[in-house]
Amino acid sequence: MQRIQTILIYSTLNRIYMLRSFLIISIICIGMQQSFAQDSGQEFEYNAAETDVNYIQEAKLIEHLKLDPEAFQPNYNLAAYYYNKGVEALERLSKEPQSPTPEVWDRLESENREVVALFNKALEPALIAFRRNQQHNELLGMLSGIYFALNEMKMSDYYSSLQNK
Repeated sequence: MQRIQTILIYSTLNRIYMLRSFLIISIICIGMQQSFAQDSGQEFEYNAAETDVNYIQEAKLIEHLKLDPEAFQPNYNLAAYYYNKGVEALERLSKEPQSPTPEVWDRLESENREVVALFNKALEPALIAFRRNQQHNELLGMLSGIYFALNEMKMSDYYSSLQNK
């Protein structure tokens, strides 16, 4: 009985640690998104209505890729689509009440898997776009953010170091 209680305590602590890590990543990704907008001379204003891209738009982005799978712009646009969806999911996750109930933790773990899946989906088109244009500052920042969200710090630092060179 005591062993089961110990396992449950460790499981709960592990969930708390994971949530804390993803909340920190969320804050950093949002800051990076603001930084990218400011670096490109744009005023940053987060508007969910403007960034909420539906499935039809995703299908259009994928359709453009079919014309030229190695083209920079369609790959960049698709990567940005998934990246922005990942950032939005992280923002939702960071606003969740931090209640220690099993139901809340299960929901947070599910949302965490969604976030990781979105950043994984953003990675391939971002890398294809990078092969076409290795000087694109926003793309380099996006790659750094994607790897950061996937907890691959060496790759995140690498792409971050390429920015503004």
